[in-house]
Amino acid sequence: MSAPIQIRPVTHEDFDAWLPLWDAYNAFYGRSGETALPREITQITWGRFFDGYEPMHAMVAESNGQLAGIVHFLYHRHTTLAGPICYLQDLYTL
Repeated sequence: MSAPIQIRPVTHEDFDAWLPLWDAYNAFYGRSGETALPREITQITWGRFFDGYEPMHAMVAESNGQLAGIVHFLYHRHTTLAGPICYLQDLYTL
């Protein structure tokens, strides 16, 4: 029987486990090696998840104490709705 998967908000302590998933996500889209994102962009992205003034958020999937997936999303205004909509930006699972 497989271990249950917990979906939860990312924490500061998740960085070392989040980073390989983030790098693999980017590699899937051809952003690796010479075309890799600069680490500065990764650091800015990571910081946005914890900045209350940023609309960007992150969740992780965890199983057996290990991160197995990431998702990044943001809320923004929409021209045809009164309320904000959620934009799913980055989704990656092992």
